[in-house]
Amino acid sequence: MKKQKYYSLEPIKKTGAPYRLLIGEKANGKSYAVKTEIITNAWNDTEHKFILLRRFELETKQNNINAYFQDPPKEKIIEITGGECDGIVAFQGRIYLTKWNEKKQKAEKMRHIGYYMALTSEQHYASGAFPDVSTIVFEEFVSRTGYLPNEPKKLQYFISTIARHREIVIYLIGNSISRVCPYFNEWQLTNIPKQKQGTIEIYKQKTNDGTIDIAVEFCANIGYKNKMFFGTHAAAIVTGTWEVDTYPHLQGNIDRDYEKLYTVAIKAKNFTFLATFLLANDTGLPVWYVTPKTTPIQKNTRLITDVACIDDIYVTCGFRSLCPEEKIMFDYLFRPDGVCFSDNLTGTDFIQCLKYLRNNAY
Repeated sequence: MKKQKYYSLEPIKKTGAPYRLLIGEKANGKSYAVKTEIITNAWNDTEHKFILLRRFELETKQNNINAYFQDPPKEKIIEITGGECDGIVAFQGRIYLTKWNEKKQKAEKMRHIGYYMALTSEQHYASGAFPDVSTIVFEEFVSRTGYLPNEPKKLQYFISTIARHREIVIYLIGNSISRVCPYFNEWQLTNIPKQKQGTIEIYKQKTNDGTIDIAVEFCANIGYKNKMFFGTHAAAIVTGTWEVDTYPHLQGNIDRDYEKLYTVAIKAKNFTFLATFLLANDTGLPVWYVTPKTTPIQKNTRLITDVACIDDIYVTCGFRSLCPEEKIMFDYLFRPDGVCFSDNLTGTDFIQCLKYLRNNAY
């Protein structure tokens, strides 16, 4: 039987980047690799503790943290600690390596190696000092259910509390759920939607004292085999390709079967789409047809965006219509039967950008 390959941290560690984003399929070993790394570092040096960061308080319940550290197994903990410890336990915001006491029939705390915290409580930690922490691990930073308001800014404030005047390592671990993510946009990680699996790309962000590197790894597919998964999301689970939903596609030929009435460009979260309002020749029914826009936006193009603009009358932040007819057409974008797409990936990206524009534009 062919031996299963798992993810290795070595390539991204060699970049030396303080920010390390690991994106890819479920169960490829990226979380296991990071956990093994931080536990080993904390065991070898008491000044290299870590923080396990989750988004919500609910995710930091003691039983959830204990479940997270079921991997690595007992045998790995024994190997890391030379037999001095054989387990891990979470207790009152701290994480400890433990040793089972046969006589007392309980696990005894042997060494404090880390902390667990929630990003929602970022401000509560602001007055604390954590000089013994060298690594932050933010799990599931790519969300299927939503993000905190101004989440990238909250994370920066949290990091500033922990790092103070030091440079530390931040691992952001996420599954390839959605290409529309506030971190990709806020940190100008513009090539993530097009990045190939098995590659690492480095972005340089300007800081007050120079630049800092952000390394993004779209983890290689490990050849994960499991026949349990099916349907439109099976590929994302098994191969790590971006998760997509199923959306309507245009029926017939756009030039032969439809009349083109209106065209707008829509830009949000580093995505740009071309939306064409069509009228079907046979039924007379209107529909928007949305495709990725791959060419530059020309001057005087009608543009809907997430950035305020006062210099161009053709550009509006959000769906602020310029005339009553345009408002009627825009309403169709929010109807289930009012829009179709060139492909499912475009539909998945567009619907998330549409929700963002509707909720955040002013």
